[in-house]
Amino acid sequence: HHNNDLGPSAWNEAITLNGVNTFEVKNSRVHNNKEEGIDAKYGASNGKIYNNKVYENNGPNIYVDAASGIDIYNNVVYNTLGSKAGIGLSVETTYNTGNYPTTNIRIFNNLIYNNYAGIWFWIESIASFTYFENIEIVNNVIYGSTSWGGITFLNGGTNEYRANLVCRNNIFWNNAGGSVQGTQVSKFTVDHNLFKSGDSIYGTNYITTNDVGWIDAANHDFHLQASSPARDKGSTSAAPSFDFDGITRPQGIG
Repeated sequence: HHNNDLGPSAWNEAITLNGVNTFEVKNSRVHNNKEEGIDAKYGASNGKIYNNKVYENNGPNIYVDAASGIDIYNNVVYNTLGSKAGIGLSVETTYNTGNYPTTNIRIFNNLIYNNYAGIWFWIESIASFTYFENIEIVNNVIYGSTSWGGITFLNGGTNEYRANLVCRNNIFWNNAGGSVQGTQVSKFTVDHNLFKSGDSIYGTNYITTNDVGWIDAANHDFHLQASSPARDKGSTSAAPSFDFDGITRPQGIG
């Protein structure tokens, strides 16, 4: 916490995995840093970022840039201080000397709330290697984004969003700017998500409701009551085998 506080400008992350092959960042509290909280970048691969609380950082709380094979799960990610996402996926070009794209990323079982944007996709400048492929966004709560929506596509066209992109079993709620911003969502398989009634709807097999049936969303307890319309409505396809509490999934009939 509080890295870069004394410098005239902030350039570096609190925790940086630069080109690292095989790593874990777990059970950590990462907060109030002047740039990103946890950053896997520039060829980092085969990593896991899980069971962390990451909050009140100026950059994206968790950032994956030009990296591959990263699982981001069971984290609580909230309150970015800058105009940034809770979880950011990017392909930067200036310092990405290995020309790495961002591929094989799984984002699941996270509580992502009260960030400027929930999850965003950003490309620094278009090149042959600046693309996203094999990205799964599954079984997350994306709540209360303050400006740029639940999932935001900042730039890039058809060629930058490639094969095996999935958005499934997520709950989108009270996100200023809507559930999704950007036409690039058309490149994703979008299904079995829950949206607040009146919001824009995406994909197939979705649920709309005025009441998710959380235990206490105001105090960020996003467990579901027994009567929640979200229960037993998810797809098993690409769903994780455990939930945020580490309990085996599925339970009951779905």
